[in-house]
Amino acid sequence: MEVILLEEVKINEVKKLGILGDKVNVKTGYARNFLIPQGKAVQATKKNIENFDTLRARMEAELAKNQAKARDRVDEFEKLGNVTLEAKVGANDKLFGSIGSNDIAQAITTAGVPVSKKEVRLKDKLAIRSLGVHEIHIQVAQDVSARLTVTVVAQE
Repeated sequence: MEVILLEEVKINEVKKLGILGDKVNVKTGYARNFLIPQGKAVQATKKNIENFDTLRARMEAELAKNQAKARDRVDEFEKLGNVTLEAKVGANDKLFGSIGSNDIAQAITTAGVPVSKKEVRLKDKLAIRSLGVHEIHIQVAQDVSARLTVTVVAQE
């Protein structure tokens, strides 16, 4: 089935199906069950192809506006720079429990930049289990992320 993509679609982390406005051939089930219901594509009919030029201009303007908002949020995170969390520790400075994305999101929000736990990406881990400085990423938009350091210290 031939479809017109309404946004950039990635098949996996490396391979892209296409970007906004591309006409691509995909399997019918993939188009009907995923791309079209998710609003990522429309079927490439004569009517949709004719109407796409006006739709494309509107979508590109919206995409540019969203990208600008995402860049502003990245600047906020870069200004914040570092977040410090306190945790209970036992012998050998080992944490009781762990610090997950929810804990980090709450600490960042408390520091003044609102963020949800879904945006927090821990590098190669599900949770932080040790004291020290850890690098995390905040996924602000599809292709935009911010780096932030989290310092875990022993609770006094």
